[in-house]
This record gives sequence, structure tokens and C-alpha cells, in this order.
Amino acid sequence: MTEKEMREAKVPSPKSAEELTKYVDELVEQKHDYGTCVYAMSMSAVAAFNYVAHKLGVTGFQASCADLDILRRTRRWERFQVFNLDDLLYPQYRDKVKSYDELISDNSEWLSKQAAEKLTGSPDAHPNVIEHWKRLSNLKNAPKELVETLDTSDNNERAAYSIICDTFHNSKVTLNTELRTRMGEYLQNTPPVS
Repeated sequence: MTEKEMREAKVPSPKSAEELTKYVDELVEQKHDYGTCVYAMSMSAVAAFNYVAHKLGVTGFQASCADLDILRRTRRWERFQVFNLDDLLYPQYRDKVKSYDELISDNSEWLSKQAAEKLTGSPDAHPNVIEHWKRLSNLKNAPKELVETLDTSDNNERAAYSIICDTFHNSKVTLNTELRTRMGEYLQNTPPVS
């Protein structure tokens, strides 16, 4: 089969170990190029998945959890989300789509810990990456209101974010007034970050 044929092929749901083995052997033994190898692996994995799901009689929910666990194991991801872009076609999914800043806010505790570990374990990373990790590692000390309300879409605010986190991390300030004042002063007196 060609790469295109393999991409479009339906993967069977073998009912026996023999059927599964025969299907995998056929995939592996065909002549391959760089692209067809990809599909031989994924199609073999899906066939094995279907076989085990059939033998165990799993529910759709169990199968969806297994799908995610396959991604976790093969990609070595511990925290991730999968998003179906088809959802963008329907307005009822609008709230499902989060911005970069919302994702950072929602995951601030975990990101802070991971960034701190990376600062220790990867001191030779690119300077921009180091700065980003420093900002993220300070999230654990930032007031929750700051993390939730700060818009980091502009480079000036990104720089201000780091300074404000350092300044306010242990203080009990009224964010609505004091934070805005300090941030405004900082932004007025700071050239854009390139």
C-alpha cells in the first residue's frame, strides 16, 4: 500500500490473537518508505488496541482513557490536553477554548514547580527560555488575583509581570489599585522588550 492508501485505510478490529498477528505481520512485511513506516506502526497499534478492547469488553470511556494513556506514554507527557479543531465550527464550544494566559493561570502551581526544576536542571538553555522559566517559577509566590487577571499578550506586560511577581509575591496589597498603579508606572518607564 502507498502512504496515501495507508492513511485512508480502515483498521480492523481483530477478534483473535491470530487475526491480530496476521494483520501486523502483513503491515510489517510490506515494502516501506519513510512515510509508510509511520502508518504501519499506528495501524498495528490501533489493531492491537481494538483487539484488547474487544477481549476485555471495555466501555467507550475506558477506551478514551486508554487513548490518552497511549499519548502520555509515547510522548512522555505528564500534563496535556487534546483539542479537536472541529469544535471551532460550533459556538457552544467557545468556552472550551482557552487563551495562553488562561492556561498559564489554570496551571500556575504545576508550571511554577516544573519551571523551577528546569532552571536547576538546564542552566544552559536559551536566555529567553531562562527568563520565561524564571517568570513561571515565581507564579507560586504571586497573588492568585495577579495570575488570573494579568494579560501577558504584550511584551511590555510580560516584562512587568516578572517584576510585579517579584515585588508582590509576599505582600497583602489591594491589587485593583496598587497593582494597576505600579504596573502603569513600570510600563510608562520601560522600553518594549524585544
